[in-house]
Amino acid sequence: ATPEAPAPAAPAPAEVGATVTDTAASGSTATYTVTDKSTGAGDTGEVAYAGEASDSKATSVVIPDTITGADGVVYEVTKIADNALKNNKTVKSVTVGNNIIEIGSGAFQNAKSLTKIDLGNNVTTIGKNALKGAKKLKDIKVNGNKLKKVGKGAFNGIKKNAKITIKAKDKKTYNKVVKMIKKSGAKKVKYKFKKKK
Repeated sequence: ATPEAPAPAAPAPAEVGATVTDTAASGSTATYTVTDKSTGAGDTGEVAYAGEASDSKATSVVIPDTITGADGVVYEVTKIADNALKNNKTVKSVTVGNNIIEIGSGAFQNAKSLTKIDLGNNVTTIGKNALKGAKKLKDIKVNGNKLKKVGKGAFNGIKKNAKITIKAKDKKTYNKVVKMIKKSGAKKVKYKFKKKK
């Protein structure tokens, strides 16, 4: 009998700081940076969404809850990296996955075509200048029940007919979030309360 060939070894999990792509999503042009390394054997790692490839023409971006790297590891996407889509000219809408808890500084700064963004259900922190200068932005959805911190200038330059829908368990929570967002630059926009437990 011929001896069986050994199974090919799985590639080692990517190190923190390494760039990975989602091998499970065909046609995805997104890149991610490892923020927490997987220890292997079914352990998930964590990554930050780092933006689109420089030649990407993507107009709609859905940031998934998880990605699968070339190393076979499933990573939770927990952050949008600083400057991820800064100065992007093609992306019109962004849907943020529910594992995202932090939007980095300048993440969508001066994203010229961005009109619509849904910030997911679990974002607790929006970094400074995160949406600054995204002039065309007119539809923003935020879960106010989780949001704890909005950085300086995060909403600077949002146009005055923009609508920010804040999902909140009660008016008190809603008012607190409106105050935070106004303080970060969105003074003349329309705010809408949506009850959500």
